[in-house]
Amino acid sequence: METWLTLQIPKIFNKNKITVNINEASEIYSKIGYHVAKLMDNILALISTQSIIKDPKAHTVLPRHVQYILDYVQKTCYPKQEIQKGGIKNQDLWMIISYNIIETTEYKELFPSTEIVTRLMELGLNISNHTLNIVKRILNMHVNCLMMDFYERQPITLKKVEKIFGLKRHSVFY
Repeated sequence: METWLTLQIPKIFNKNKITVNINEASEIYSKIGYHVAKLMDNILALISTQSIIKDPKAHTVLPRHVQYILDYVQKTCYPKQEIQKGGIKNQDLWMIISYNIIETTEYKELFPSTEIVTRLMELGLNISNHTLNIVKRILNMHVNCLMMDFYERQPITLKKVEKIFGLKRHSVFY
């Protein structure tokens, strides 16, 4: 999964017009691929924990189990949307990157369904297609937040990557 994500990151950066220091490009892409793979693992672990706590006998992830993760991502990645009227401060940037995420096939299958289902089955849980789509949207929301941070701090260097992953809203990566 990590290798596959590392190969997808350059496509996503090109689509979002995010520039990278050419000398460090391969290291940057592999580091981001690693962290995005950890993002998926951590979010799936949180979902499985919520499922087991809320319904210990049912071995299925339900939409209500995913609500906590959705709230977490919305509060940490998009806090201004809840309190600011008329949109967010940097609405043009958000619209550009969000549009690219919605329209780009790389984003649609950035987190393959089979991989998510396999990881949850390893944790002893099943997931319906509807809930799977919700989980994929949550993962894409967090990647959207990450891409906005990269866009604002370009050109991207290894030092900037570390700084971005050190931000509180991306703490789920560690």
